[in-house]
Amino acid sequence: MRPLALLLLLAAGSLPVAAQTPTDSTKTPPPAPAPTTGYGAWFGSVPDMDANEAGILLGGVTAGSPAAKAGLKKGDLIVAMGGEPVVDLREMVEVLRSHRAGDEIEVVYWRGNEEKKVKVTLGARPGG
Repeated sequence: MRPLALLLLLAAGSLPVAAQTPTDSTKTPPPAPAPTTGYGAWFGSVPDMDANEAGILLGGVTAGSPAAKAGLKKGDLIVAMGGEPVVDLREMVEVLRSHRAGDEIEVVYWRGNEEKKVKVTLGARPGG
């Protein structure tokens, strides 16, 4: 059954009997998942959205963010985070999703012609 049709049938209360699931009042419901924004721990970078072939070029960092506290700034090119190469925003998000606020990760970046490494303590997303 298509998801939209299923939602409409559920809302109307006319779900076919075969599709209805009986409830067992003796079972304890599973705990609700912890709230999350879906992006993992907070880093606080402002990526330059122009295409980059070899990392994440920073268009800036958010004031007071973990990235700013670690000394990262506009123009830095991030090439690895938490021991993983990051060549695009998807990979950066995957690294952040695998960590929690308070985790310390190493960030490898280029500033000009010099490769640098810095430890960053990730934070909780503001408003999350």
